Amino acid sequence: MNTGKSIKLFLVDGTSSGLVTAEIGQWTGKATVVPRPKLDGFARRPDAHRPGVYVLVGPDPQRTDREMVYIGEGEDAFERLRDHIDRKEFWTRAVVFTSSDEQLTKAHIKYVESRLVEIGRAAGRSTLENANTPPRPGLPEADVSDMEQFLDHVQTLLPVVGVQFAQPIATRRVEASTAPVFELSAVGARATAREIDGEFVVARGSTARVKGVDSWTTGKAARDQLVENGVLELTENGKLYVFTDDQSFSSPSLAAAVVCTRNMNGRVSWKLVGTGQTYADWQDERLRQAEQEARQRDA
Repeated sequence: MNTGKSIKLFLVDGTSSGLVTAEIGQWTGKATVVPRPKLDGFARRPDAHRPGVYVLVGPDPQRTDREMVYIGEGEDAFERLRDHIDRKEFWTRAVVFTSSDEQLTKAHIKYVESRLVEIGRAAGRSTLENANTPPRPGLPEADVSDMEQFLDHVQTLLPVVGVQFAQPIATRRVEASTAPVFELSAVGARATAREIDGEFVVARGSTARVKGVDSWTTGKAARDQLVENGVLELTENGKLYVFTDDQSFSSPSLAAAVVCTRNMNGRVSWKLVGTGQTYADWQDERLRQAEQEARQRDA
């Protein structure tokens, strides 16, 4: 059973475009989001000069659908970021993880760096600029346990500050999911999907129409990118595209638009397998059940 976590976000400069810190409950670690133009502000902070692990994030110049990420470590986190101003041009922000109790050693941060690279490669969501996975240093068993807990918190905070590279790929989440299955059959295409972790994931083997209508706008660029990346491939007869892998979308409507190559209201076009209930009705029913449970609890 998942338990709740208390996360504290602090806008250091009073704006969301400036430095932001993120902390979890009583954890001694801290994440600091550093926009590249605000590196001087980070330099003035005491935690900037502690040992830390950092993630550089920016657009992938070769693939518009992906971010580029570089993971590193340094005994003085700021000095390492400063080194990357000229060496790495892609990054627009960095997320730096340090510890307020100053107990992180060089071996600790190298271990976390190595594990984060492993996790990023396995997830496959972003282009890793790291050429190789750094070797893990030898640590006592107790220290390994501590650093794995540190990593758990790092993986919790990264999506909170808008960095997704460490989230599991859709395929693994689909295989492990018990979420309801929705289907969409229209214009000769047929697709199935699940809603997982806030994303609408179309299953591998689903099909999509090739030629869109003239008025199609929503999702057209996304469809073209999926074709370019090989996620959508033509069937043998060339009449349809087939999904070669599970693919995440931000909404049912975007997924429906890519499948049917026209503007679609995914809330009514996706139907629950076995009942024919629309996604909208299914979602409304869940909300009603939640409200009823809340009233019963408070009665």
